[in-house]
Amino acid sequence: MSSLRGFQTLRRAARLAVRAGSSSSRRSPLQAVLQSRAFSQAPPIVGSPDAVDPKDILHPELPKDAKPQLSLDQALPGLPTLKPASQLKPPQTEISVLPSGLRVISQETYGQAATLGIFIDAGSRFEDGASPAAALWACLCGCAVLTLFSLLVVASWLTTEESVGVSHLLEHLGFKSTTSRSHAQLVREIEDIGALTTSSCGREQIIYTIDLLRDNVGKGLELLADAILNVDLVPEELEGIKAIMRIQSEDLLENPPALLQEFIHAAAYGAGTPLGRPLQCPLDKIDALTVEKVRKFRDEHFVAQKMVLAGSGVEHARLVKYAEQFFSAVPKAPEGSPLAIPSSPETLEPVVYTGGLQSLSNPESEFSYAALAFPTGGWHHEDLVPICVLHTLLGGGDSFSAGGPGKGMYSRLYTSVLNRFYWVESAFAFSSIHADVGLLGIYGACLPSHTSNLVALLCNQMLSVANRPVDAIELARAKNQLKSSVLMNLESRMILYEDIGRQLLTYGLRETPESVCAKIDQVTAADIQRVVKEAMQHPPSLVYSGDSSKFPQYEQVVSGIDEGLKQ
Repeated sequence: MSSLRGFQTLRRAARLAVRAGSSSSRRSPLQAVLQSRAFSQAPPIVGSPDAVDPKDILHPELPKDAKPQLSLDQALPGLPTLKPASQLKPPQTEISVLPSGLRVISQETYGQAATLGIFIDAGSRFEDGASPAAALWACLCGCAVLTLFSLLVVASWLTTEESVGVSHLLEHLGFKSTTSRSHAQLVREIEDIGALTTSSCGREQIIYTIDLLRDNVGKGLELLADAILNVDLVPEELEGIKAIMRIQSEDLLENPPALLQEFIHAAAYGAGTPLGRPLQCPLDKIDALTVEKVRKFRDEHFVAQKMVLAGSGVEHARLVKYAEQFFSAVPKAPEGSPLAIPSSPETLEPVVYTGGLQSLSNPESEFSYAALAFPTGGWHHEDLVPICVLHTLLGGGDSFSAGGPGKGMYSRLYTSVLNRFYWVESAFAFSSIHADVGLLGIYGACLPSHTSNLVALLCNQMLSVANRPVDAIELARAKNQLKSSVLMNLESRMILYEDIGRQLLTYGLRETPESVCAKIDQVTAADIQRVVKEAMQHPPSLVYSGDSSKFPQYEQVVSGIDEGLKQ
């Protein structure tokens, strides 16, 4: 029986060999042996060269020139001598300032990869925007019901022909053609060192990042400096970027959660104000972007005093050395010039919170969407940490999670909304923090048949926190969850890099994780209740998406909140 099974095994292997050989005239020795064994009329002579024991297929002998297996208790040859972690210097955040005013910050991770990048104090907030009259008009018509497309058009009417959308364009200009390298050459050199590049733009910061192996830090910084300082504004590339921007703006219309996050700023601050303008360039303003506008914006904001070079996984002295070598040509704003002063609540144009409604009519939508928000303090406000704890306490998520249950299931919005109301598709808290102001709110989506109840449900969740102190166990859970999120995220090299870069650009220093956790521990239930109650004294900011006729009127929402706060 064993010999029969062996013969069948050989025959199947021979068939595979024949199929493989049909596409090529060359056969390996094993294929030749298998084919001759399987199709010969007579069995092979024992002891002949063609005789193959079936057991050899399952237990082949090692080739004579095979290298011996290395022992697991011996170091691999060629690797550097490693030190135990206990013998390494504890990583510390180090900061230096170059003569030009460019700030350099880094923290060692003792890994074999590094993340480097430039943080620039610029963004859509700093674009030239609407006149005060246009901003007032935006506030007065904040309750208008508009279609998705017309809302984008109205937003573009409220802006001048200066630099609206330039920061969105600059995001896509990252790592394109320079005066010394074509786009193809730059990409090829980035790929040669195995690096990954990204660029992103927000309302207050623009970031260009390169992630690479530790040994290639010098070459990576050279490419990063060339991509940022020597941008060649090729008209053909600009047209290609504009085409991408149009696609992004059109895709935004198909993404209600992102769309509501965008227009909650218009409802809160007015569509023509620096923070109320859209982060992405309005569709009919894309063609108005020119090389001259891009160059003017770069000249005003890409200066040494408003830039930070950050790195994680790199020695600080080495980073400073390369910064002096490759970033010495960074323009420096004249002393005493407003451009030489980093942004702060004192230097920024004041933003006035107004509240209001933006309604995006979309009656054919599968779900009804709503976002409710109230004003909070910014990055420099004393209540920043209680706001973050409140955000975590509210939590939330979707009614279905592809990764399985367990993520945030004890948060307030999960236990009080998603687990109780079957018609709610998703509900989660969101925050948008800026240098001087911020927003905290709740987003929700539901079946169209329950549209009228969605906004009331969101308001009740905020009122429940404002009217009653949170439970001690619930507060402790939120604080522990926030601390673990901070500490576990900082284990990532990429997040560590972004944290130290943003902190230096925002605060002028880096606050340690230990200090942040200590502030989280000091938050009390009274702090949470006070923050919510103070925020809800202001008019709410609302954004609707769906059948507009089924949503409550703005005045009804305001009246309901006022009545709820009196209870």
